[in-house]
Amino acid sequence: VFVTDSATLTIEPGTVILGDFKTNGTLTISRGSKIIAEGTQTDPIIFSSSNRVKKKGDWGGIFILGDAPVNKTGEEWEMEYGLNPSATESITYGGNDSESNSGILKFVRIEFAGKRTKEFGYFNGLTLAGIGDKTVLQNIMINTCQGNAISVIGGNINIEKFVSRSEEHTSELQ
Repeated sequence: VFVTDSATLTIEPGTVILGDFKTNGTLTISRGSKIIAEGTQTDPIIFSSSNRVKKKGDWGGIFILGDAPVNKTGEEWEMEYGLNPSATESITYGGNDSESNSGILKFVRIEFAGKRTKEFGYFNGLTLAGIGDKTVLQNIMINTCQGNAISVIGGNINIEKFVSRSEEHTSELQ
């Protein structure tokens, strides 16, 4: 699923979003668009697998692509993960706006993500590429992911209270 054309995807507290197991689906917030996923401590927003018996790598995870500097000022890049958008602009990231705002992820749990691809290896639970510092990233838990919990590609980000949980260790958001 691609959020494009400067659209804003708003997800209410307590919502459970199920990534498609059969297609290993992903959620991609394209550059210029936003996600507002502002859960609460008692009603977090959960991104999980649609599979009846959940396991690591059931779905692709979340990609947020912004327009903050990545490597060199003004350069733009394409996400090379085998995503299949209708237009390449949907997977472009990077730019000149270090203060850009790609939305809010607050009191969010991402679980059972990290699909494996033949060409690109494992996806991550959360991939942030060229995200500006006006993006709010607080109280995020990534649970039982096949790839890395999080991948940060450039940008100017601030993350508060981030927890990654594997099957061997248990942690809580504080």
